[in-house]
Amino acid sequence: MGAARAASFLITLGTGSGHDTIAYILDHLDLRRYFDVVVGKDDVPKVKPHPDIYTVTAQKLGIPPEQCLVFEDALLGEQAAYRAGMRCIGVRTILEATDFQAPLTVIPDFTHLTPERVLELLQEHLEAPKPDKQLAKRQYMRG
Repeated sequence: MGAARAASFLITLGTGSGHDTIAYILDHLDLRRYFDVVVGKDDVPKVKPHPDIYTVTAQKLGIPPEQCLVFEDALLGEQAAYRAGMRCIGVRTILEATDFQAPLTVIPDFTHLTPERVLELLQEHLEAPKPDKQLAKRQYMRG
C-alpha cells in the first residue's frame, strides 16, 4: 500500500461483509487507516453481482466509475465491477486465472504489481468489458 499511496492512488474497500465484520477486521488489525473509503453490504441496497458497492464507493470518493480499478477474487465481484463501468484486476485466491472473465491481469497477491504497471494496464484497456451474465450465474450456482 505504501507504493500506491506514494503514487497518490486512493484506496478503498468495497466488501460484501457487514459493519460488524468490517469493524472487527479493520479495527482489530489497525487496517482502517489505509483506506480512504470503506463500503460494505450494510451501506447499499444490493450486493454483488449488483454494482452498488462499487458505485457507492466511487461516489464517496467523488470519482467517476471509469476512473476506478477493482481488485477482485471472485466472479460475482468481477461482474459487479463491470456493471459499475470499472475495470478489474483478478486476485488469485480460490479461482484460477482462467476462471475470470476479462481482467486486466491476474495476480497471486499484491506484491506482484507496481503502480507503474497498474497505470500501463489501464492505458492498454481503456474501457470496462460488459459483464457476462452466464458466467456470473454459474459462479453463483457453484457458490
